[in-house]
Amino acid sequence: MLASAGLYAQTDEPEPREYIGADECGSCHRPQGRPFDLTAHARALLTTEDAEEGEPGPLLADFSIQEEVRTFLFPGEDAPRALQAADITYIMGTGRLAQRFAYRQGEAVYVLPVQWNVPAGTWEPFLRGAATDATWFEAPEHDWLTQCVGCHVTGLDVGTGEWVDSGVQCEACHGPGSEHATLADELGRRASAEEVQTVKDAIHSGVDPQMCAQCHAAGTSTDGVHAFPVGYHPGQDLSDFYTLHDL
Repeated sequence: MLASAGLYAQTDEPEPREYIGADECGSCHRPQGRPFDLTAHARALLTTEDAEEGEPGPLLADFSIQEEVRTFLFPGEDAPRALQAADITYIMGTGRLAQRFAYRQGEAVYVLPVQWNVPAGTWEPFLRGAATDATWFEAPEHDWLTQCVGCHVTGLDVGTGEWVDSGVQCEACHGPGSEHATLADELGRRASAEEVQTVKDAIHSGVDPQMCAQCHAAGTSTDGVHAFPVGYHPGQDLSDFYTLHDL
């Protein structure tokens, strides 16, 4: 039986839905997609290459100051050195409060132990103290692939570490859109109200506090490893995938 109108359709044995990506969503929902591209959610994960031509890049930090704060041992290296812009693989934060950074070495990605305080215009430690300064990268809090990535991308495959969209895009709140898109493509020009409703019922409305809580409430996935609910899709019961922490 289909869920109520506007909710992610649930069946006794639902067909697996797949992520199709924000570009595919935008082929029909262009008026919604263009303004959303400018929001903080859409820009939850950036790289130094994510800049419009002629515009400043998204990396706001000043690498000419406070060398002592941003000096630490990098994994796989022999001596501490100061963090440079070229070391940064991913930027987390659009710059309203802080920007935090991830560093890739081979297959591993680490949350760096410093952040840029945007309002203050200063460098400051981040998560340092979970391990000694020398071995910060051994602390689980600095494992980007288990602690951070799930709330900064859409359509993550935790097995491969790959994702469909950078940032919190359409399907992070509406669920995988493959069935919705297929039904919409099959809809005739003289579709009945019932047929149109079936298309709407194949995607989540995005109005559900559980959908927000998947990233905005601290917890641990039921796999006991990830700090985000692995396998959760909007419209499902978040508690089946995520154990919230008492604050």
